[in-house]
This record gives sequence, C-alpha cells and structure tokens, in this order.
Amino acid sequence: MKTALRKRATWGDLIVGAAIAVLAAALTVLLISRPPQITTVQVILDQEVVYSCRLNELEEPVYYTLPQAAYPLTLEFSRSGVRVAETACPGEDCRHMGTVSTTARQIICLPNRLVVVLKGSDSSYDAITG
Repeated sequence: MKTALRKRATWGDLIVGAAIAVLAAALTVLLISRPPQITTVQVILDQEVVYSCRLNELEEPVYYTLPQAAYPLTLEFSRSGVRVAETACPGEDCRHMGTVSTTARQIICLPNRLVVVLKGSDSSYDAITG
C-alpha cells in the first residue's frame, strides 16, 4: 500500500503568499479611496444642449420640465442619477429605462428627439473593443 507524501511549504511559498496578500490589500485600499466621480448631465433636445448640471453637487432631487418638447416631459436629477419622472410621449419607453447613473448609458426619447447624456470621470464601460 502506498502512503501519500505530504509536502511542506517552503520559504519561497510563504514569500509568494505574503506578496499576494499585500498586493490584494493595497488594491482594496486604492479602490475604496477613489476620489468622488464628477458626472455632468447634458439634456440635448433637437441636437442642442438645453440643460446641464453636475450630479455630485446636488443635495436633493432637482426636476426639470421641457415645455418646448413635442410631448411634455419632466426629468429628475439626483446624486444617484437621472430618470424620466413623467412623460406624455407614446409608449413611454424613455420612462421605462429607469435611473441612468453611468456614462455608459443614455436616456433617449425618439418622439421628442431628446437625448440625456452623462459625461464625466466615471470609468465604467459598456464594452471595450480593440
């Protein structure tokens, strides 16, 4: 009958394990202590910017109504993102998109020819090609 041989950890194994633990801790600290992201929202109606604000500067939700839109529309801006609060456009697809909080997403309302874009230092990507 063969007995299983048990190998002991060497000093090299311990050094590699300690290095991995230190790198993991350093990466965790870097990710937690990231500076606040500055995200600017631009409301574009008929290819013209009609409203802009910085989300990180908002203390409470701000509502903006677009009276010049073909269908009445109200946007809600808050620290957590932007969403269509109310709309009278057919289908209300723009309202069903929910809250947009990353630069990788947009709110688009085709009947109003409206695009809501988030721009800033947010580094989340929808896809990377190359």
